[in-house]
Amino acid sequence: MQSRNGHLWKLALAIGFSVGWAPTLDLKAETSQNKNAATSISGTVSYQTDAQHPWRFGRYYIKGKDKHLAEAVVELIPVSPNTSFPPQINRTPKTYLMDQENFMFVPETLAVQLGDKVRFKNSEEAFHNVMCLDDKPPFNVNLAKGQEYIHEPKVADGTLKPLNIRCVFHGSMKGWLVVVPHQHYKLTDASGAFQFKDFPAGTYKLRVIHPAGDLVLETDAREITEGGSIQWNIALSPDHLRKTKQ
Repeated sequence: MQSRNGHLWKLALAIGFSVGWAPTLDLKAETSQNKNAATSISGTVSYQTDAQHPWRFGRYYIKGKDKHLAEAVVELIPVSPNTSFPPQINRTPKTYLMDQENFMFVPETLAVQLGDKVRFKNSEEAFHNVMCLDDKPPFNVNLAKGQEYIHEPKVADGTLKPLNIRCVFHGSMKGWLVVVPHQHYKLTDASGAFQFKDFPAGTYKLRVIHPAGDLVLETDAREITEGGSIQWNIALSPDHLRKTKQ
């Protein structure tokens, strides 16, 4: 009887493999897939209003009932001594536009990766200028209507120190370039959302800045395991106003 049962079991396995029924192999494949899953962080940036300490820029950047914060820059910062971001192979640099309209830089804040370029343009009748003393070398260029200047930033201090962009003829015109040496950063839109993925496991923190609103926050560190996926929401408040304005 045992010999007959053994024969039937072998026959069932053979049939199972022939039709794709292989529970043991499927379990191993699923385990391997989970192990190799992309490491990721998702979250939103919002602003907690305080009636006792109103933020004068809030009406421009706080969006919707959830008070999501637009034009904030979020950067993923490695903390582990042996954690670093691998270089991107064959990355194609991008060119971003910062226009001059209605006596404003549009957009006021740009976040770019080192190697990208910025195209400054004057789209109005007024005579303008674009100046940055923080880059190496610094630049100071006059722009009449329709003129452009293309610049490749060289200083990449990320969210630690944005590059200040100014017009020497109009003091109220202010812009900021956040130049990051890696790809794990995000400039938020009206949704306040950000996401980072496909980075090495390790210990990380987030640095969040809002250059136009003088806000800055650096979070505590969190450990992200291989294949880990976490939700990491950030709430800024008047407590995160810079001590000294740029």
